[in-house]
Amino acid sequence: MTAFFIFENTEIRVNNESYSSLIENVDEIISSRRKVGTLFTDLSFNDIPVFYDSKDRCFYYSLLENSQNACDPLISWQSNDIGIAFENKQITDELIGNNESIRMLVYDRNRYSEYSLKCTTLPLINIGIS
Repeated sequence: MTAFFIFENTEIRVNNESYSSLIENVDEIISSRRKVGTLFTDLSFNDIPVFYDSKDRCFYYSLLENSQNACDPLISWQSNDIGIAFENKQITDELIGNNESIRMLVYDRNRYSEYSLKCTTLPLINIGIS
């Protein structure tokens, strides 16, 4: 059983428990909602949009060098109707070095979607092909 942090504001810090309520699992979210493909793709860390890979359903966060909040980013999204649950993992050098993901659930009143979050110290470039 994995613990998650649940956030229902549109601006939070991942590692700050005062903005969240720790629950033992996300069974209630999953059992009371219908799973859908994608609920949203607009997520920002420290006011910088993070990249989203729709094929892998993964957000990529590049930690800014010399940023005091790199490992405790301010996370924001646009929709007031959306909540986010992050797996209870800290952003650490070990997590980055082992290329581990942080599991995320995004949900509203009736639906939920599963995503992952990867953190890196490498710069990321988004190349769009139309």
